Amino acid sequence: MIDANVILRFVLEDHPDLTARASALFDRAAGGEVQLIIPPAILAECFYALKSFYKLPRAEIAGGLLKVLALPGVGALEEQAVTEALRLLKEQSVDFADAYLAALGRTLALPVASFDSDLRKLGADVLDD
Repeated sequence: MIDANVILRFVLEDHPDLTARASALFDRAAGGEVQLIIPPAILAECFYALKSFYKLPRAEIAGGLLKVLALPGVGALEEQAVTEALRLLKEQSVDFADAYLAALGRTLALPVASFDSDLRKLGADVLDD
């Protein structure tokens, strides 16, 4: 598995030594030496850091993280749901958790119990009270 700090150095290219080390790791994954698996919580952490600290636009962040997931040797836990969540984030002004929950509900064909109107906006099957 891979941590957010490695992904952020790879994407941002903002620290010469750590960026080079992150790039080398992704090269090893592309060469089949290692498999880099990204948990949903780590994608959420990356999204949050890029949005709040680095002030990047939501669609740019989501697109960049989708590109990382598409790299050879890189995958995600619950890949279908996180990929859909990132696509939703490109189109909607919601947070990662809401997009992920809506996408996971669709992926698993399960309704979501929530009072958050964003989930309906995202097309989730929301349980009524």
